[in-house]
Amino acid sequence: MRVRAKGSFRDGVVELADSSATLELAPAQALEMLNGLRAPVGADGKPRPPMWKDVSKVSLHADVRSLRMRTDGLAGMAAKLDAKVGPVRLVPSDGTPVEVDGVELAIDAPSPEQPAAVRVRSSISEGGQRLPLALDGTVAGWLGADGRPSAERIRIDAQLKAERASTRALGAIMGMGTDLSEAMGPDVTVEATVRSPAPGSADAVASVTSRFLTVRAPAVALRGGVVTVAPAAPVVAEFIPTPPVRRHWLGSLNPVLRDIRLKDERTPIRLEVTSLAYPLDGDYARLSGDVRLTVGGVLFDRAVKNESLDFMNVFRTSNPAPVEGIVNPLVVTVRKGQLKYKDFDIGIDRQGDAWKTRLVFDGDIDLTRTPPFARAITANYPLGSVARDAIGKLPGDDGAPLADALSALTLGAGDAVMVGIKFSGPLGTVNGKTVPLKSTANLKLDGKALEKGLQKAGEKAIDALGDLLRKKK
Repeated sequence: MRVRAKGSFRDGVVELADSSATLELAPAQALEMLNGLRAPVGADGKPRPPMWKDVSKVSLHADVRSLRMRTDGLAGMAAKLDAKVGPVRLVPSDGTPVEVDGVELAIDAPSPEQPAAVRVRSSISEGGQRLPLALDGTVAGWLGADGRPSAERIRIDAQLKAERASTRALGAIMGMGTDLSEAMGPDVTVEATVRSPAPGSADAVASVTSRFLTVRAPAVALRGGVVTVAPAAPVVAEFIPTPPVRRHWLGSLNPVLRDIRLKDERTPIRLEVTSLAYPLDGDYARLSGDVRLTVGGVLFDRAVKNESLDFMNVFRTSNPAPVEGIVNPLVVTVRKGQLKYKDFDIGIDRQGDAWKTRLVFDGDIDLTRTPPFARAITANYPLGSVARDAIGKLPGDDGAPLADALSALTLGAGDAVMVGIKFSGPLGTVNGKTVPLKSTANLKLDGKALEKGLQKAGEKAIDALGDLLRKKK
């Protein structure tokens, strides 16, 4: 550390002018500090691995034009300084190296009672891809009466801009590996404006544009540590469902959505958040919101393993052609971290202008668990649409496999029977591994199809079906 100081120290107050300081951290020290910025325990209560495995030395240089500060706290602090972090090479634990080309910081803080002007410029690169960031703003009321930082008093007015920033570099800094670049595309442009109408609160307008994602947030508010969206100004996102998006987000709503492809990528999925209360402390027990997801025409690959589709006849053939489907709007409500939806309609296997099979799902998912946990995702499948050998292995409500019950049904009478299947379990990876959802099944009578089925089946089938349903009751 090298310091050139010009100033005084009297009565516990340090005053400097026209001074400078240069600080160098050895790689081991810098690595310890960087890894210490992230909580060692994740939201699931399990230890996290270190985010970084190697870092070069870190050099920081500051030119202090003026500084006034008490040694017993920040109360009364005033500063006017410029600081710069030199080039740094960071190696994440599970990714390629990140190069910080430089970070420049300028602060003009006359006093804690007056707004402090802040200016930040940075450039980060990964694999030759750059992440430029620019932040200009003012901060006021950032200290409480005790001289400590105060979230209740702080007021921020700022503008953030990242023009064609590398998502590979951003993903590496955030510890997301390549997931971010795969989900959004190679670069992203972000513009955000934040204004504080009152102490401890903020209103923001933001937009995000990339190859696979566009977001418009016309009015997002922060009050009491909770981010809110009001119905009068919904947040709208349009996106192409890339594998990370399907795996980490859509799959947590319904297993079918984990393996969809858009029939026409010129018509992206539309997500509309009409209301939201999102706690910044990560306590999903306080999370609430209303969301509408509009998908439209999709394709299902037959070779994909999916709990909700694998036992359907249309996915158990050697035909390599994808299966066409339609996903109708999904309306989701979240209250206190509990996500629910009803009558989520999906058509599968186009037959002319209609769909050979329609599945209608109800969902009950606990978002407070990591990963989200499906208490029950249920749907009714027409018996004629599923492979009996696969369905017969599923346990019924009484724990016994359905094989015996299915054997009592003739094919004609079976057209009037629906197989109700309930899926439950974690909707994501556990300890890095995908855990299959548990499935249970029961037989239900489809009143509309019963008349047609009975006419085809004859008197013998009628008796067999009646006996079976009486036994199930």
